[in-house]
Amino acid sequence: MADLGADVIKVEEPSGDIIRRRGPFASWRRVQDPEKSGLFLYLNANKRGVSIDLTDPNSRTDFESAAVERRYPDT
Repeated sequence: MADLGADVIKVEEPSGDIIRRRGPFASWRRVQDPEKSGLFLYLNANKRGVSIDLTDPNSRTDFESAAVERRYPDT
């Protein structure tokens, strides 16, 4: 959907998506940089990302209010 112009927000847990640690990595040194996983970059192209700990009640409330605001911007 993001490739078609939709504003997609990927929500990750604080430790990050496990796909970030899977190769191949875009580095000639083969350093496992979680920001350079080819698979992660491919699957999440054109998406914005946010890391939220949904086990924390305050973070969960913030997430829920943001989700409602994005869905119903005039409320």
